[in-house]
Amino acid sequence: MTVKEAKSITRSWVDKEAPCIQGFMGAFFHGAVNWLADEDTLPAASDIDVMIVVTDPPPHPLGKFRYGPLLLEVSYLSMSELRSPEQVLGTFYLAGSFHKPGIIADTSGWLTTLQQAVAAQYTDAHWIRQRCSHAQHTALNFIHALNEHIPVHDQVTSWLFARGLLAHILLVAGLQNPTVRKRYVALQQLLEKYQALDLYEQLLHLSGFDALTPAAVAQHLAALTAAFDSAAEVIRTPYRFAADISQAARSVAIDGSYELLETGYHREAMFWITATWCRCRHILTQDAPPHIQVQHDAGFRQLLEELHIDSFKNRDRSNRHVIRMMPRVWKMAEKIMERQ
Repeated sequence: MTVKEAKSITRSWVDKEAPCIQGFMGAFFHGAVNWLADEDTLPAASDIDVMIVVTDPPPHPLGKFRYGPLLLEVSYLSMSELRSPEQVLGTFYLAGSFHKPGIIADTSGWLTTLQQAVAAQYTDAHWIRQRCSHAQHTALNFIHALNEHIPVHDQVTSWLFARGLLAHILLVAGLQNPTVRKRYVALQQLLEKYQALDLYEQLLHLSGFDALTPAAVAQHLAALTAAFDSAAEVIRTPYRFAADISQAARSVAIDGSYELLETGYHREAMFWITATWCRCRHILTQDAPPHIQVQHDAGFRQLLEELHIDSFKNRDRSNRHVIRMMPRVWKMAEKIMERQ
């Protein structure tokens, strides 16, 4: 299926369903699809991200679901986050969705006007720097969120995204998509252009991914697959990432990770393997009977031991390494920005 065909199917869902959503103001394509040409083939392990703009977002997104041959991921965004071009231009995860036309629906005409204004200034050095600063600030927020009194899976999530956002600082500097699941693949490709693969290896090392073998990653992925299937079966309690741990989402979380493993990106696959493990642990802790939880304890524990974050002390020490690495990452971001 081409990207153009996928967009057409997505528009049909928006036209049919979105106007029924309370406070509906419009919709736009979000994420990776905005970086693909219409004639490109949509990757098999990809979904189409759609932002539904509303006056007052519900607490939980619609999430991932099948619509015809597509896997859609539909989230809500408050119109208050789109008040001005400057607001969007400085938001590292939003600006890319407005850098070229991607508006699906627009009840007032404002989204179209906003997109045109953002696109006109998207490559300005000031706004690139603002977005890099926003990504850095978000990374620091994750570091400060680490708290030994919250569940371990939540601690690991904060730990993981703190270092994962270092990749986003550099991708944003290079006017690349700050992708989520495949961020390290994109980062490797970017830093290779700047002959900075030594920095890439250091960033992988910050997460404990650098020395992992394909066999080790395959073992972690097999354990995750079992936990994923259990979590998808038992989930009952509302959870913001519930749709990511479902049979509909399996093609992305599990099959997509196997695809990375099989194409030589086993270390890069570990980011989403770890993130998905944490989400599965949240669900299992909430909804699984004790004997099911115990079945998956060893797999999660082995993951943390392999990444050297099996205690709060180790996670906290690891985060201090991230803080020390930030000046070097920013220096590289400056170098990349100079060439834009």
